[in-house]
Amino acid sequence: MLKRCSMCGEEKPRDAFSPTGRGYLDSRCRPCNNARVKAAHRKNPVRKILYDRKRYYENREAELKRHSEWSKRDVCSKNAARRDRYADGQKMAVLARNRLQREIRLGRIVRPDSCSKCGGRGRRIEAHHADYSKPFEVQWLCSVCHGAIRRIPLPNIEFVL
Repeated sequence: MLKRCSMCGEEKPRDAFSPTGRGYLDSRCRPCNNARVKAAHRKNPVRKILYDRKRYYENREAELKRHSEWSKRDVCSKNAARRDRYADGQKMAVLARNRLQREIRLGRIVRPDSCSKCGGRGRRIEAHHADYSKPFEVQWLCSVCHGAIRRIPLPNIEFVL
């Protein structure tokens, strides 16, 4: 049996319409209803944020349980292996950053005002670890110089058209 969508006017099978809370079918097909909802969210994003926040806190236990189950699920062993390799490789970096931040917070190490490479002031000064096993041996760089050091240089490749 077919039903006509009130937005697009197409006749579609009944399973293309969502059920309402009263046991009837919605007057709009699912794609039209999705487009209507997305347009409303774009028009008033604050309302969407408040709605999501309210729904989360009303169902907090269920949301936390759902997220926990999702994060434990091994959707793809290749992705899980990649995630584990990344975590193992980042342990030294995380430990070095945390130790340095602790020393800065305690006032034992002072963050300089200027970049040690370009001498620039006014930008955020960041600590660059050349060796994570030495957490207090850092080069203080502005964000631009730090980004230039961290970027992997691309080889010179000639493109033939």
